[in-house]
Amino acid sequence: MRFRLRSAEPCSPLEACPLGGNWLGSLWPWFRRARRQWRSNRLADASIDAANPRTATRALPVGQLTPAFVTAFVLVSCGIFIFAASQLNRLTLMLSPVALTVILFYSYTKRFTRWSHLFLGFALGIAPAAAWIAVRGSLDPRILLLTAAVTFWVGGFDVDLRLSGS
Repeated sequence: MRFRLRSAEPCSPLEACPLGGNWLGSLWPWFRRARRQWRSNRLADASIDAANPRTATRALPVGQLTPAFVTAFVLVSCGIFIFAASQLNRLTLMLSPVALTVILFYSYTKRFTRWSHLFLGFALGIAPAAAWIAVRGSLDPRILLLTAAVTFWVGGFDVDLRLSGS
């Protein structure tokens, strides 16, 4: 079995799948590109993006994509995620709705808390634990240190990015 990591992004459980000759592996590069382009965050923030000069030219505000298409894409992506989790092990499958909830809920945290940067960090910070569970089928407390490190690193970086005006 051969494993590949194609970028420096924190990995998700699906990235631990063998990328040999199976059909899921052949869809993976397309799925990753599409995932980067059409996140649920864009759907949640479409009206805000339209009013902001920096984001007004994104696909949803200018009408290149419809909300119905993005919603369908997000739902199909969630289905693929849950299916892929089911192919790894039982714990990964059981926790996949938790991971999806954290990731999808982040888009709305900006509306009611000043801690959305830390929540974004947590959404990415759970990736090391998710990858560990995907490969090992269990959660080891040692991986929680890496989860915390990624959480605070990304949260801090996001605050720094906001303060710099980017």
